[in-house]
Amino acid sequence: MRILAVDDDPIILDLLTAVLGQAGYTDLVTARSGEQALSVLETVEQPFDCFLFDILMPGIDGVELCQRVRAMPSYAATPVLMVSRLDEKKHFDRAFSAGANDYVTKPFDATELKVRIRLAEQVSNQQKIIASQGLDRTKKVRLSEAFMLDDVPGAIDNLALDAYLERIPNGLTAMQFFAVKIGNISDLHRKATPDEYRLIINSVADAVTDVLSGSSYFITHSGNGVLSFIVHGHIDMTIEETSRMVRTEAGSLDFVLASGEHVIPEIIVGTSSATRKLTRTARIQALRESIMDAEDVATMVKRLGPQMAQNTDERPGFLDRLMAGF
Repeated sequence: MRILAVDDDPIILDLLTAVLGQAGYTDLVTARSGEQALSVLETVEQPFDCFLFDILMPGIDGVELCQRVRAMPSYAATPVLMVSRLDEKKHFDRAFSAGANDYVTKPFDATELKVRIRLAEQVSNQQKIIASQGLDRTKKVRLSEAFMLDDVPGAIDNLALDAYLERIPNGLTAMQFFAVKIGNISDLHRKATPDEYRLIINSVADAVTDVLSGSSYFITHSGNGVLSFIVHGHIDMTIEETSRMVRTEAGSLDFVLASGEHVIPEIIVGTSSATRKLTRTARIQALRESIMDAEDVATMVKRLGPQMAQNTDERPGFLDRLMAGF
């Protein structure tokens, strides 16, 4: 795997060279600044498979460098690991908002760094397979495929959201966890063209972000008609109000397919009871809980009818009360 590491500290670059070399990653190019890194990218003949960017550098810092690299078509999906001594939440948010896939803190733990690089290598290999097959917009994506959202505010890669929740230090901020499930996604997937299907997913995501306007959040598409999103920091609405607004906004969408048929997405919102400052493990669990909540309600709605989706305004405890009647 070919790696470009950028840091204004030569000692850090020497350390990265040694640690990665021991792990078998010897095809490493280093740069001392964002400007030098961009010059390397403009002149290099063999493309890179992974990037390591220090966040705080004079001139073009790591976040801006990541944004510029993401704007290059050949590197739009290349794994980017951000590096910093800082563990403030604002730096994590800036890094992942810019398109970073993962985050490594200094001083390095050699074992952890190697694990992160191996994960990046797996992502890089998957991207190469996708690139070799070519992007055919006329070919229908798999229902389970977790493709990246297009031009949606706060959108990040599905795996990057997991990495974000895992990497931010414990107790930095309270969070709210939500998941939107399109209950009739199988039907929409079957009827829609590939472009129409992507439009439906992206439009639902846009509707969610309209509700969250003014808040700090990340949103991702995880396949099977599920959009996961986390809201961190202050939010003016309660969990119930947020859920109700998301269902109202996204549920009002009406699409006309190429066949002439009108389709409306059935919107179900799953939530987690966890909202306080959480540990890394608890954050991942809370996100999974919101997804499972949405999936469970979708299954129940399929059994009892779409009108049951409206009863989810009664959360928390909706599922428990619903199941108690059986």
